[in-house]
Amino acid sequence: MLILSMIANILLPIYIIIVTHLIPHLLSVKILLLYGKTYKKTIIFCKNIMAILCLFPWKSSINAYIIVRNCNGTFKFLETKMAFTLPDLPYAHDALAEFGMSAETLEYHHDLHHNAYVVNGNKLIAGTEWESKSLEDIITGTYDNNAVAQNGIFNNASQHWNHMQFWEMMSPGKSAMPSELEAALTENFGSVDAFKDEFKAAGAGQFGSGWCWLVKAADGSLKVTKTENGVNPLCFGQTALLGCDVWEHSYYIDFRNKRPDYLANFLDNLVNWDYVAARL
Repeated sequence: MLILSMIANILLPIYIIIVTHLIPHLLSVKILLLYGKTYKKTIIFCKNIMAILCLFPWKSSINAYIIVRNCNGTFKFLETKMAFTLPDLPYAHDALAEFGMSAETLEYHHDLHHNAYVVNGNKLIAGTEWESKSLEDIITGTYDNNAVAQNGIFNNASQHWNHMQFWEMMSPGKSAMPSELEAALTENFGSVDAFKDEFKAAGAGQFGSGWCWLVKAADGSLKVTKTENGVNPLCFGQTALLGCDVWEHSYYIDFRNKRPDYLANFLDNLVNWDYVAARL
């Protein structure tokens, strides 16, 4: 992806020159959308202004690189932030089925629930000060530690971020735990099994909807935490190493009301431990 980004940034100025010289008659509004798996370009032609946006959705807060051609022929390079977009799953919908998470669950969870956070979040931030902010800035800026219930912008932004992490934290097939992660868990919890027991207890003990997490605190220590609804470790200055969604829509199709079984299966069969270790 980094290579694609570098290639796009190198070729973009050449592309602009070609387009601006080969299209002498710019219509009042003409929009061309080019979609790719790892990047998307939106090219907007106006009467005397051309804006080219290169979006890179593998970033949690999508950067938009905008180049504007002014009436006098000069170019202005801008960088801004764009609204939320739903990322593709890093695997097929049925890839986790034999490991305990069915295609039906992912179709509902990713395609409907996650997408709803994206759609509603975009509606709520439109025209506000948060529209141009990064996803992380929106989360930390709208979180209210004293509120009984968080506001809509926070809820949708935070849940969007949570789910982007969640999909990446799982992978098809059992993942062996890297030695550096095993050592860190043993140092902080006594053993890997002790960590798993504490993680499962946190998830099972979260009353109602929420998440359980393995986090790295500001002092570098590892802790197991749980949060209600969409609240996540960003709100407390922590780094999320692993998170498990314990909202019912995450497990009810496959495990019905047996949340402890879902948590045990998550740790034993679904976690991408290489991804977790890379976040240490």
